[in-house]
This record gives sequence, structure tokens and C-alpha cells, in this order.
Amino acid sequence: MGDRAGLIKPSDLRTWVAQGNAAILLCPFQNAHLDELGIHVEAGTPGEKPAAAETGAPLTGQAPTLLLTSGATFKIDEAKFPVQVLYTLETRPAVLLATLGAGRMILIAEGFPATNVGLAGNDNSIFLLNAAEAARGSGEILFDETSTRLEMGEPGIMAYARKSGVQPIFLELGILALLAIWHLAARTAPPVSTRPRPRTSVPDYVTGRARLYEKASMGRTAIRALVESLRDGLRRAKPPSEADAAKGRELLERAHKLERLRSPRDHDLLEFARSIHDYMNEVLWKPGRRFRRAPLTAPWRAK
Repeated sequence: MGDRAGLIKPSDLRTWVAQGNAAILLCPFQNAHLDELGIHVEAGTPGEKPAAAETGAPLTGQAPTLLLTSGATFKIDEAKFPVQVLYTLETRPAVLLATLGAGRMILIAEGFPATNVGLAGNDNSIFLLNAAEAARGSGEILFDETSTRLEMGEPGIMAYARKSGVQPIFLELGILALLAIWHLAARTAPPVSTRPRPRTSVPDYVTGRARLYEKASMGRTAIRALVESLRDGLRRAKPPSEADAAKGRELLERAHKLERLRSPRDHDLLEFARSIHDYMNEVLWKPGRRFRRAPLTAPWRAK
């Protein structure tokens, strides 16, 4: 399958067929393989036309007509090898069977019968199946078109779209592709800086955590967590002065009062969280102070 025949020398292909193999060539225009056989392609009027099978011709069983579109036919007056007409288009040969030694070569004057659209036309698919079936068991088979793409005036996909009537779909897909390119290339929002964002400050973190607890109706849980954090800090670092110790006791008393409430207010919870943070940061976590790694015993209490 493919374009192997367009890459093989005509003499080599003829020798290969003569060894008992079969080749099915789609020949929409004159090529070196037809020159080797002494057969010529004559152009015709384009348009869908039925090609009728010759009476008693081989490979035409259950396929009395083919649907052709180019109108091209063969001229076999100067053929160098025995040829038999399988189908005619208005009395002119359109499909030929050439006998070469122990093999055979089937020539079709256009490539439409083997296209996706052409397979559904008349008996095109049945004839191609007959041609492939006849070669099975007697040797290899080569099904090929001889450089048909060089003869086409438009890309194959566009020819298929035009023939099947789906060109509007391709047009819409093209418009969508252009819109996608424009959308990705055009700026639809202000430019965003690529510099890394500064890290969130500790006060903002404390405030956000307190608000999260408040929205989840877990204010009392937040207070207990803050108190536990304060008591742990007091276990590790003793307040440097009596005033600082008194401030720590005041925070514990405020916590005790807030814990009595079923749902502390947002303002009270935020204020208490900031107070705990400020106290631990200014009193217990001063720069240069080394924590005293005390065992986790009872919370520190002032005498």
C-alpha cells in the first residue's frame, strides 16, 4: 500500500509481476509504468459517470458498474503486452487487465474508486475486493497509486471535504483556530509581576488563623490553643520582670473569661490572639534570648 509503485522502476515492477504477483495501479495521468506498457491516458470531461463491465470480463462478478469522476480513459492501440478491457466509459476502456508472464497488472484510469468517498460509489468496493481476492494465494499483491498527489490541483483533505460536502466544518475549525491563536497572543488582563511575593507576616498569619476559627464556630477551641501556646512559652522562658509576669497572668485571666462564653465575638477573639502573639514576641521571644529547655511540667505560676 502507499506509493511504492512510484518509487520502483517500471522494468523492475514488470519483472516482479511476471513472477506470479499482482499489482493494482491507479493511474489518473500518464506515468512511467504506462509508458513501459505502451498504454496512454486520455483526459475526459469531469463528472460522475458509470463505467460498465465488459461481458465475460474477469474480476467483474457482482460488480456490473463502477462510479468514475475524472472522465479519463486509456488508449491501448500501441500496447506492448496483452491487455483485456474490464470496464468501459462510453465505449472507451477505463479499467484494464494486463497479463505479464505468470502475473497480472490491473490499471484504473483514476484514483477515485479507492478513496473514502469513492468506495461507496456503485460497485467500486466490490470490484477492488474481487481484484485483491483473485491475487490471494498466487503471490504477493501491490495496491498503489502512481504519484497521484502530483496531479491533484488541491490537497487531498480539501478534495475529500469538497466531495463529501463538509467544507463548512473545516472553515469553522479554521476560524476557531485563529480565535484561539488571537486569544493566546492577546493580553486580556493587566500584566502580572514575576517577582516572588513577600512572605506573609506573622501578625497577618495570627489574624487569619483567628478568623478561620471564628468562621468555623470554633472560638473556644482557638482560645484553648492560644492559652496552651502561651503556657508552653512560659514553661520554656521565664518572664524577665514582675511586670511581664503580671501581664502573662492577665492574659490567662482573659482567656478564662472568654472560655466561659459559648461563642466569643470576632473582635474579642482577634484582639486576644494579637495580644498573645505580642506578649510572646516581645517578652518571651526577644532576639538573642535562648530558650530554657525545661521539662513539660505544670504551667508556670507567679508566687
